[in-house]
Formats: sequence, C-alpha cells, structure tokens
Amino acid sequence: MIVITIAAISSAPRLPAETAKSCQPAEKQAMAFVTYVGAPYQESAAAMLVDSIRTWGGEYRNCPIFVVLTDPKTQEIRLKDKNVELIPLKLEGLILNYPFAAKAYAAAKVEELIAGKVRSLAWFDPETLLFRPPREMDLNDGISAAVAPVQFVNTGQAENEPVNAYWAPIYKRCDLDLKKLFVVETGVDCKKIRAWLNCGMFALRPDRGLCREWAKVLDEFLRDQNYQRTAITDAVHKTFLHQAVISTLIVSRLDRREIRMFPFGYNYPLYCHGLDFKVATGTYQVPVHKKAKTLNDLTSVFHESFWSRNPDWMSFIPPVEEPLKKWLTDAYNAYIKSPKLKSKP
Repeated sequence: MIVITIAAISSAPRLPAETAKSCQPAEKQAMAFVTYVGAPYQESAAAMLVDSIRTWGGEYRNCPIFVVLTDPKTQEIRLKDKNVELIPLKLEGLILNYPFAAKAYAAAKVEELIAGKVRSLAWFDPETLLFRPPREMDLNDGISAAVAPVQFVNTGQAENEPVNAYWAPIYKRCDLDLKKLFVVETGVDCKKIRAWLNCGMFALRPDRGLCREWAKVLDEFLRDQNYQRTAITDAVHKTFLHQAVISTLIVSRLDRREIRMFPFGYNYPLYCHGLDFKVATGTYQVPVHKKAKTLNDLTSVFHESFWSRNPDWMSFIPPVEEPLKKWLTDAYNAYIKSPKLKSKP
C-alpha cells in the first residue's frame, strides 16, 4: 500500500490558457515539465531549470511546469513568481530515507493530474539545464516513452550473465518477458548491458499510467523486508532501486518500437565532461569520441554537484558561445549565491 498525503494541492492542475499554440494541439497540450525538490539545495537548482526551460525551450517554453515539493523544509522562495505549479507532497520517512525514491511518487502525482490533458510528461531531475527545445520528448503517434541508457554500469548486468537476486524479483513483479530485454551501451563507461534506462530525464505518455505503477511497485519493494535483506547488499543497489523499477516497467509494458532512445546530447553528463568522476567500478570522464564540441549543440545537461565543487567551472565544460555563455554565467552566479547550496552534502 502506498502512503501519500497531499499537504495542499488543487484538485486539478492549472494549465494556463496563454500556453503557446505550438504547445497546445487541438486535443491535448504537447508537454508538461515535471521536477521535484527533495532537499533544500535543490530549490535553487529547480529554479534555474525553470529559467532554462522558459528561456531556451523554444516552442515548448510556455508549457506548464510542475514542481513537487517532497522536502517539508522547502521555503519556496526561489520558486515563487516562476509561473509554475507547486505541489507539496508529504511522504513518510521510509520513502524519504531511501535515495531518490521520492521521484516515483512525485511523478505519479503529476501523472494522475495531467492524464488525458497532456500528451507527454517530461521529467527532469532538478540538477538539469535545458539549452534547446526538447523535441525528442514530444511523444508523437506510436511513441510512448523517450529515454536514454544509464551512464554507468553500477548494478546493471551483461546480457550473458545470470539474472541475479536484485533484478529477478523486479522482472517477476513487472511480468517482464525476458525476450523483450534489449541491449544498451552505457553512456560514459561504454559497457553493453541488458536494458537499464536513466530516469534523470525521460518522457512518458501520462495515459499509460507508468509513473503511477512505478510508485506502486517501488513501494512494494521498499516494504519487502526479505528483498531488502537479500538484494540490497550495498549503497549502490539501494541508490538505484527506483531506476531499476521504472526501467523494467518501460521495457515490460511497451513494445520496443514505442521506446525512443535519446541522442547523447540529451542529459549530457556535464559533471564528467572535463573532470574525473568516481563510481563503484572506477573513475571516468566522457569518452573522447562522445565529448560535445560545443555546449550550444547540447539539448540538456545534468550538472549534479559540478558547479558547487568547481569555482573554475568554465575550464571544464565544452566551449560555449553567446548568448548562452552570458546566460550560463548569470545562472551560475545565482546558484552559488543561494544559501540553499550550503545544504548539499
């Protein structure tokens, strides 16, 4: 049973009448952007994400934006007057204490609100910036999901490995036909593994109900003491459980032809473009053959803790041209001046 309490929320989302015509087909709006604030420092990041959407989103820049507030300490100062829907969502401690589990419940809440009204639910982790219109996230006829492979192997498995105690119960619970599993190459460490998809940025059709099922199934695994004891053997497996569940649901519930794979310029890992990034399996940078030639060519970037830890950040990113360069500098100045940044571990 999922325990979700809504602290304060309208019964339906306010989809603004002034939304650009290019964002509003006759039957449904094209897209709704969704993110969340699960820690105080993420409020500043989410505010910058909103600014990037409104500035660089092109024909989607006026689409509705939903920010789900799962941290009761969020003061909303940076998000007020941003023309976004703020949705306070009270979650119990079990969920909040599990890394990134809140994302599933946040996405499920918005999906419930916009199903039947919006064609594409476009999820962005708050530590993301958009630099170009995200057209690959606009799910046209026949497409129900737009995603990318994970950046690192972490808990993923090669195609010829026996399915282990971590993945087998998830596959079983999601009724996955193993024949549907396809092979992907991880973005940064370039390993071939069974389909494991990145949920830092994705698009799904709200009418398919995948986000609501994500929250339901994840909740079951969070409460399954036997699974927690036998499968969650370290911090890495705990951290990526939410992602394993939604990835499996997408592969299980959709035909392969319904799944669009993002090019590498979506959710580009800016945090390891010019700096080493350490994971359980080693230390990596974006491979030379995948490195962006200019920042302007990228649709979006994931910056994680890149800015807060690198004052000389301009030296570690791809070359950037105006007007994006000035915008990015201004955004950085706003980010580091925010007192919320000090709350990041």
